[in-house]
Amino acid sequence: MKKEIVDNSLKTLRGFLFDEIIKIRDGSAVEKESIAISKLSHQIINSYNVEILALKTVNELKDKNIPLSSQLGVINANDK
Repeated sequence: MKKEIVDNSLKTLRGFLFDEIIKIRDGSAVEKESIAISKLSHQIINSYNVEILALKTVNELKDKNIPLSSQLGVINANDK
């Protein structure tokens, strides 16, 4: 049996969230599943926010020519 690989992106997360909203609207949602999806989504979004803040901070330090900031290396969001 071949396992399907799911794309782990914000676009995919948005799709799951909107699917859940549609289920809530039409009454087919399971309450515990909706709550779990909401909590998990919140954590995923928070982790993206931390990553964005880290990238911003590192790039700001490099731009200010602070001693040892050159050792931080080049960080890009596309490095994953």
